[in-house]
Amino acid sequence: MSNIDRVTKNNNELVPALETVESQLVHLLKTNSLPHDNIFVNLEERATVFAVIPNIIQKLLRQSPMIVSESVYLSKMLAACASGLFDAALNYLWDETVIQLRKRVSQYDLEFFYDSTIGGDKRDRFKTEDDLQNLPDSDLIRGAKEIELIPEIGYYHLEYINRMRNWVSAAHPNQNEITGLQILEWFERCYKEVLSLPIPNVSVNIKQFLNSVKKTPLSNSSSQEYLYNSLSSRQFDRITLALFGIYTREETEDFVRNNIRIFWKTFWSKSADTIKKDLGLKLAHILVLINMNNKKDSLENYWILLMVKNIFQTK
Repeated sequence: MSNIDRVTKNNNELVPALETVESQLVHLLKTNSLPHDNIFVNLEERATVFAVIPNIIQKLLRQSPMIVSESVYLSKMLAACASGLFDAALNYLWDETVIQLRKRVSQYDLEFFYDSTIGGDKRDRFKTEDDLQNLPDSDLIRGAKEIELIPEIGYYHLEYINRMRNWVSAAHPNQNEITGLQILEWFERCYKEVLSLPIPNVSVNIKQFLNSVKKTPLSNSSSQEYLYNSLSSRQFDRITLALFGIYTREETEDFVRNNIRIFWKTFWSKSADTIKKDLGLKLAHILVLINMNNKKDSLENYWILLMVKNIFQTK
């Protein structure tokens, strides 16, 4: 029996079962004097979903069986679709997508991700993998785009689904209708952009490079040509910002700053002018703070001033 025949057979058997369950649920609501009209999506829309969605899950199962076996929210999504609660189904789909995106982000260098995603005073609140839980979904998908974990078009698709989740899902009170085709479209998009997403080799290279900079004293002969050749312009920009952030933290050890100076000329030369201007503004801000506190703890400030100036030396 082909997959199409199997899905058709299963669908023909499922619809009468769903109809029976719905009639029992409606009866339960009625007998308890609860609203029962327009609670469930009609059976035709549910049949549309179950005519296609098993094939998507089978593709995911072939690619990533571990993801399927652990995807509790995908099970909840299918249960919600079967019950005719598409608003809840969308909410569960988004929950699973965010969980899987966090797992992929956590395989990057997290400091690199946070430096690329969060600015201002909020940056100090994000350090570990657990802190990803506190990052708004909109920032999570934007950060995934910034480090090129997802493509720009994928980012816009996910941003749209996130907006729809906020407006029409069970996450917030609403009476908006969702069709079976919409559920299928959103599931297919989440599958393509996140659920089936492998970790690119360049991401592993970036993580290894930043780990070596932060953990091991390096020599001037250390070569990173393999990394340079694999980076896009955006990735050069993001790593430059990350190196600047590491260098200018007071707690950074001297050998780490020495490591950064080895590679700084290359990253600085390949960074966009907008990045250089941004770093110039950050440097000016740091210098202002140093001058404001010059009379207090002047020796500490003196060393901070030296390390900030040294980072821009490209000899």
